[in-house]
Amino acid sequence: MTTAATYQIAAPVTKRQKGYLDLQPHDWLWPLAALLSLAMIGLEFPLGYIALVIVIINRLFKNRYDFLIIFALWCGGYSFTAMDSYRFFQSWNVGALVCLLGAIFLRWNSLTKKSMIALGLYALALIGLATLSDESMRVQAKLMKSYFFFIYFVLPLLVFANREFNVAEFFKRLFPYALIACIFYIIDCVIFSGNVLVPNTHLPSNAISRFYALYWNPLSFGFLRKYPPGLFMLVLLIYPVQNFYKLRPWQWVVIAIALLTTRTFTFISALVIVYLLFQDNTRRTALYLAGLIVVMIPIYFFDKAMGVVNGTESTLRISSTIDQFASLGSAQDDEDLAEFGSGRMAQALPKLDLVYQYKKQWVGLGFLHPTETKNPKYIIFNEYYSDIEKAEEAAAGIEIEVLQTFVNVGYLGLLIYFLFYAYTCWVIRKYKIAKLYYTSLLAVFWMGMGGFATLAHPHGLILVGMAYGVVILSEKNKTNLRYTEQLLNGKPTTDSDTGKV
Repeated sequence: MTTAATYQIAAPVTKRQKGYLDLQPHDWLWPLAALLSLAMIGLEFPLGYIALVIVIINRLFKNRYDFLIIFALWCGGYSFTAMDSYRFFQSWNVGALVCLLGAIFLRWNSLTKKSMIALGLYALALIGLATLSDESMRVQAKLMKSYFFFIYFVLPLLVFANREFNVAEFFKRLFPYALIACIFYIIDCVIFSGNVLVPNTHLPSNAISRFYALYWNPLSFGFLRKYPPGLFMLVLLIYPVQNFYKLRPWQWVVIAIALLTTRTFTFISALVIVYLLFQDNTRRTALYLAGLIVVMIPIYFFDKAMGVVNGTESTLRISSTIDQFASLGSAQDDEDLAEFGSGRMAQALPKLDLVYQYKKQWVGLGFLHPTETKNPKYIIFNEYYSDIEKAEEAAAGIEIEVLQTFVNVGYLGLLIYFLFYAYTCWVIRKYKIAKLYYTSLLAVFWMGMGGFATLAHPHGLILVGMAYGVVILSEKNKTNLRYTEQLLNGKPTTDSDTGKV
């Protein structure tokens, strides 16, 4: 096994000085094997299933940090795999069941007990509100269960039950997965112009990519937009980049180019803004924000000069997004408002109207399903859609998470929703790395404004739950706590400080 001394800060340190993230060749092998296995499964290539089983079993016995990360990525899929990749089950449901059963057998400490009780009350409250809807609970359960995937906080506790956990080692093991995913995005976008290494990102006309019928146009330099789920794990790196490791210039370049391939302003802004907001002092935050504005001005005009694609969106989707916010104040009617958020408000407006029409603003309409809700009471004609064939729909499917939650459970449900996450922040407020959870929670919430990740979908809640579980786990023993404190305070470490991992 590797000693934690391998991962100590590289140079003489002063307060808050961080060591560079120096990864050795062997650090990349298992992450590469895991992500390639997931990609093969996403392409329906049979050897991918065998390869992933071998990787998972090996990492379970050889390195629990890798196992924890790989298992979470397998559960979420994150566009490496698709919802139907396993035919008879969805991997995130399997992961949630493992966490639920694991919670039963875990030895609960005070915080674990408080967290489980809070999650239980949160679930009961939302289920109670769902019973007030005319929609059947069978249909509602399909979407409602996703709100409870915070149970993934149990996963780190379960994987490291009766084992020493070193948070710096966990962070270091996480970086290769994120950087490889970024490289995959760049190769898919720039070289393959398709879906090969991250094969299940959204494609025009809902096209799919499989090993026997690849969706690609290699060396065409078409620069296909790659939607961002495969990069969502970057959320977990905001805190360690602030407090544990410095990245090399090439690593920053890889991340920046990968983010640009997504052309998703909501996702990119979530990472950047949360990173800036959680700096140690306001002066540094102000300097970074000023620098960001200075950099964004020429980028805005460059993007605007490149023209538009798809009729309304700028090439990089930066100037068009900013222009939307600028024009919001001049909206004259609902039709103008409907165009905001790349048409997302067009989804929301008639459904919000229906809530008030039925006087359900306090309890919501229930967890309606976009395709399985058939009750005529909840079927609307959306006049804001340009495609008439799609205008008749159930009052569901709003990409802006907060508005969808309001439609589901009303003001009362929204209050319960915010109280639950406020409570989870409060109970860990004195923990050394609580900011890992705060940054992850805020980033996922922000992404939810554009319908990405969200706190009502496994993509987001697996990350948020993982962060919460790692915070709890980081205080598991005195050795790890002392090591964490020394890293955060910029003090050198020794073998006797850290012990073996």
